[in-house]
Amino acid sequence: MKAYEFNTDIKDNVIHLPKNYPYSSLQNVKVIILVDEKINAISEKSNKEEILKAFAEVASQNLFSSLQTTEQILDWQKQQRDEWE
Repeated sequence: MKAYEFNTDIKDNVIHLPKNYPYSSLQNVKVIILVDEKINAISEKSNKEEILKAFAEVASQNLFSSLQTTEQILDWQKQQRDEWE
């Protein structure tokens, strides 16, 4: 068994193989996936931080300060749903 090593990204559960490697499309292969956990942890953390920052920014704008009662909130929701009809 020969081994070929390369780096790639998995997109929509698909791994694209480089075209410049000497294997045919009909060969049966064994696939081992190695994931760098440090990179994934950093990416997940930064995404979480970005989302929390965006939520904090929206919250600071008091977009719904005029909605004080449950009735006002429900009326606003109904207007949003009816907007597309």
